[in-house]
Amino acid sequence: MSKKIPIAVPQGSKWCHGCQQVKPVQSFWIDRSKKDGRHYCCIRCGDRKALERAERGRMMNEVFLRVGRG
Repeated sequence: MSKKIPIAVPQGSKWCHGCQQVKPVQSFWIDRSKKDGRHYCCIRCGDRKALERAERGRMMNEVFLRVGRG
């Protein structure tokens, strides 16, 4: 099942599922596992998600260290 994109995307552009905007394909990481060869979210959104994931990991590590499991 594919997600519905609310607007027409011009050729040479791609819809970012993170920021919900149309951006040039050069704004997306190369991902050969995808049909179009690009990641589903733009580089900026991907970096933001990676930082959020790293922060969650740091928070969980602090919790485990306080509990004494680390």
